[in-house]
Formats: sequence, structure tokens, C-alpha cells
Amino acid sequence: SGTQSSIFKLTETLVNDLQRQFPSTVSTIFRTSDKLEKNLKPERCNLCCYPLDLDEDQSLLSDQDRKKLVHQLFDTISDSNDPVHVCYACRRLLRDVQSNSQSNQE
Repeated sequence: SGTQSSIFKLTETLVNDLQRQFPSTVSTIFRTSDKLEKNLKPERCNLCCYPLDLDEDQSLLSDQDRKKLVHQLFDTISDSNDPVHVCYACRRLLRDVQSNSQSNQE
């Protein structure tokens, strides 16, 4: 589109101008960009198994199955001091389970 073309053109002009003034600019940009790569195997939630950086609707478990799993694993997870990789939705479920179990004990 026109907007992208102008952004690309501005970027090209900037890099070319920098390269003229500072000859190592392009090689530095390439070396830096080689270090910046997306994590191809994102960490997954320990409860629902979907990648932690994706939306909730991409969960591999239904809400009901996830709730069952949360109930089964809650004691183990809450007793552990190890960092647990749990997505936002599952953390909310864990919080709900914890508050329900505390209110049932009272």
C-alpha cells in the first residue's frame, strides 16, 4: 500500500544516508537483526498447553476439562515454589479454585 511504500522508502533513505556517513551501518544492522529472532518454540501453559503468548481461544482444552485439570493439579502447584508457566486464563482459574477451597474450609 501507499503508506507501507513511503515507510519503506523513508527507511531505505535513512539507511543509505547513514551508510554514506558511517560505512559500517548496514553490517551492524544485519548483525543486530540476526540476534533478534522470534522464539520458534514458545513456552506452553502447564495446564492448557497452548503457547503463552497467544490468545485464550487457542487453548487445546475445553473450559470444563481445564477446570478438572486445575482441581487435580492445584495442590501440587500451590505447594511448589518453582515458577509455573501458566497462562492468564489458567491463573484466573487457579485463583478461583483457591478462593473456593478457602471459603469451603471456613
